[in-house]
Amino acid sequence: MKRTLIAVATLIGLASAANAATLTVVADQANYLVGDTITLTVTGDTQGGTALLVFGRLLFDAPVAAYSTGAPNQNALLAFGGALPWVTGPLSCGAASCEMMNQISPVVGQAVTSSVPLIATVSFLATAVGTSNVNWDTNQAGGFGLDFFGLNDAAGTTINVIPEPTTAALLGLGMLGLAVAGRRRA
Repeated sequence: MKRTLIAVATLIGLASAANAATLTVVADQANYLVGDTITLTVTGDTQGGTALLVFGRLLFDAPVAAYSTGAPNQNALLAFGGALPWVTGPLSCGAASCEMMNQISPVVGQAVTSSVPLIATVSFLATAVGTSNVNWDTNQAGGFGLDFFGLNDAAGTTINVIPEPTTAALLGLGMLGLAVAGRRRA
């Protein structure tokens, strides 16, 4: 019994000491108006992990944002005390997705040595009122699934494009006018 308790305590201690990579997607504003620029920033923490490559594509589920400003900007991860950058691959965006990171280690099994690196930024143009959920592509079978130091699923973000205040005010006045006109007829 005593040995079992020691074994369980050891496993719990090792599990709590285990490191895991993290990714965060953040929009630069809480809400946007049609015509505003939406900037998404992806940051990651490797937690000292090693990997051969990292890849990540964000998917958009509603057409409230149109890709507008060239390829995403990704920073190369660094190995060997910051002396050797990883090799960055090409990135592209389409109507419903955007590749945010595509990098390969110059040396197999080398830990990343940069502190919490900025992985990538990309800008879009808000084109319609609505909400778009932005999530990582996790389809490993399709060849584009998220892979960031063993992390293959992470939280995304939500983009809200709202009507301009003057548009909402005009709609409200129009509704009020219809209500008043309807009462006069009755």
